[in-house]
Formats: sequence, C-alpha cells, structure tokens
Amino acid sequence: MTALALRRGQRDVSQEFEGDILELQRYFGDVQGQGEVRVYPALGLNVPLYILGSSTESVFLAGRLGLPYAFAAHFAPRMLEMAVEIYRNEFKPSTVLDQPYVMICNNVLVADSQEEAHFLASTQQQLFWDLVRGVSRGMQPPVPDMDALWTIQEKYAANSMMNASLIGDKVSIKAQLIGFQAKYQADELIAINYIFDEEKQLKSYSLLKEVVEGL
Repeated sequence: MTALALRRGQRDVSQEFEGDILELQRYFGDVQGQGEVRVYPALGLNVPLYILGSSTESVFLAGRLGLPYAFAAHFAPRMLEMAVEIYRNEFKPSTVLDQPYVMICNNVLVADSQEEAHFLASTQQQLFWDLVRGVSRGMQPPVPDMDALWTIQEKYAANSMMNASLIGDKVSIKAQLIGFQAKYQADELIAINYIFDEEKQLKSYSLLKEVVEGL
C-alpha cells in the first residue's frame, strides 16, 4: 500500500487528480481521518492546498472541492474571465472555504515613466517570442524595437499570451489595477515581472508596493 501511495508502478495517474488531492488532504489531516497509510511529519499539519489552472479544465474541480483557485494569467490570459466565472458558479462550500477565493497571477511592470516601462517590457516580449518559436535563450536585455525582431505572426501569438499584462508608470498602473480589479474582483493578485536588470526589477516591485498602498 505504501509503494502504491508513492506511485511505484505503471498506472496512468493523469486521470486521478481529484483522488490525489483528496488523498493529500487526508495525509495532512487529523489522526482520526487516516487510513492504512500514514505520512509523517505531515499528519495534523492541515497544509492548505490551492488548485492552479491556465485553462478551464481544473476550475470545475476547484469549485466542486471548495478549494482556492489560482489562475495563471501571466502566460494564459485567454480563458481568465471564463475560468473565474465558472469557478464562482460551481463553487461548493467546504471545510476549507465558505465562499470562493480567487487568486490571479499576472505580469505587472512598473517604472518611472511609460517609456521606460515599455522598454523594460521588451525582455518579457522576447521570452514569449522565444516560446512561440520553440527557442530557449533565457532572459534577454531589453531592446528598443521588437518589430525589428519578430514577424507579424509571431507578434500576434506572443501578445496573445501577454494581453492581460499591466505595464506603465505609477499613475498608469494604479488605473490599470483598479480596472483589472473592477472586472475580476480577485481576492488576491500574484504579481510577477520579467526585467533583465535585477535592480530595476526590485525597483519595479517597490513602485508597485507604493501603488498598492495608495489604493
């Protein structure tokens, strides 16, 4: 039984995601809820579980199990609105949550000026451009003109994965955040940015903190 719990075997577990979640909840649960196999030191810790999705496949499961749901809009924004709506409609209260809890991960890049923000964002654009082309170069320095690099088709494909991104100076980001929140009513926003220069990256997060504190 222990070997089976450790997935030793040839079983296809891709269709057993829901059972795996329930199993993990049991392992981290209280003593009285355990079965034949017990996991130490997990027992009794009740570690919270979150369902992460980038499409609508896992959102039904998150709603049915009454678990918090995090959507990866930082690379798959196309189904964000639909996924959030489905989750809230399908949500069933559980021992974990009384009501839906939506987390949204998004690209948020803040700089001193609009021009600098969009210049720095070209590193992010190159990352998604590489993804479209099946190339892995890692983080690249910003460039003044992406149109000199990618084709129209590559630009369209890459931008489709970034079209929820929030990019700009503090004034612009404040307005974008307010609009984003008005539309999605997220309980939590997970912010990420792809800035080549680490000092500028840290400054971007610091500026974002100032914006959020001023809301």
